[in-house]
Amino acid sequence: MTGELLYHYTSIESLHKILLGDGENIVLRATHANFMNDPDEFEFANKIITKTLLEYESENSVLEKKSDNLFGKGGIFGSFAYLPGEPFILSLSEHQDDLSMWRAYGHDGNGVCIGLDKEMLKSYSEDPEVINTTLLECEYRKEIVENHFRKYWINNYNDFKIEKSEDGRITTGFNDGSIFFSMPKYGFSAKSPSYGSEAEWRLCTNEGKNYQFRTKGNLFVPFIEHKFRKEILKKIVIGPCLNGLQVEQGMRFFLKKFGFPEAKAFIERSQISYRQV
Repeated sequence: MTGELLYHYTSIESLHKILLGDGENIVLRATHANFMNDPDEFEFANKIITKTLLEYESENSVLEKKSDNLFGKGGIFGSFAYLPGEPFILSLSEHQDDLSMWRAYGHDGNGVCIGLDKEMLKSYSEDPEVINTTLLECEYRKEIVENHFRKYWINNYNDFKIEKSEDGRITTGFNDGSIFFSMPKYGFSAKSPSYGSEAEWRLCTNEGKNYQFRTKGNLFVPFIEHKFRKEILKKIVIGPCLNGLQVEQGMRFFLKKFGFPEAKAFIERSQISYRQV
């Protein structure tokens, strides 16, 4: 099943909430991008977008430059991520049972990682009723991201428009509204090489107003919910620091009661030797 699943690392407490869901579906939360573990979440992409935009204008001897009013400090938008609404991300990984992922996202080995069907995730993101949502594989190679946006400006630069109102205010927009969504789609996938070992995929959503809040320490953290049929859940891996036998027994009782698959292979225990000291 390798390659067919994407994995989400979480705590036992969060898994309980995910599986209970809304009673019919499992529910996973996508967190607002400003509250992710990388404090410069979009700076990597923003710098590349700005750099390649300036390159395009220079190489094509553009006289009436649009760059000053698009992105970066003082720009109309500030960041590509906010073009169609607030950015929310559900993080996934290609890695099952990975020590660095357990430490960072799996409650330091005391959590679980769940395997979700990649094709079902893709179909969900392409559903017309699921607005502004895309499943993306992260790209950590700077040169690949730069080449992509060089092509992007060649194809889309002329669709940008900048207008000045009678009171001197500048407004920026697009002749083709789809560009509002295509730039975040590509920008969301650009990730700093420092995080390359995570092999991340992202379910990315831009949402204008239908988000909720949870508390984390002294923070109010915005999130949205993604609801999936139970069939999307293909595997649960129990973390290396847990009592695997006891956790598995309780989990099987839970899964049976709430109508999840009962196949023996559905639950696995981590094969990593790790303890907290």
